[in-house]
Amino acid sequence: MSDRIGPGQSPRSDEGVERWPIDQTIDWRGKMNPFFYRLTLAHSRLDAEIRREQKQRAPDPFRLLQLKKLKLAVKDRLHRLIRSRPEGMA
Repeated sequence: MSDRIGPGQSPRSDEGVERWPIDQTIDWRGKMNPFFYRLTLAHSRLDAEIRREQKQRAPDPFRLLQLKKLKLAVKDRLHRLIRSRPEGMA
């Protein structure tokens, strides 16, 4: 079976598809932790802000540095949240 989703295939059917380690850690079909959701939202907003700043004619290097540091801090918190999850939770 191919990794691509073709006509008539559901994106949730994972029969025969190799799963990434992150997919084995998080049950994407279950309810998302509100804190985890807010962190992912902040991460995507920071990413958009970084792209917007980089598109400017004269991007502010200090603002870019600040945004990138914040994005990295959010990413680190996301990874800590994933790793601290109890084994019994699905």
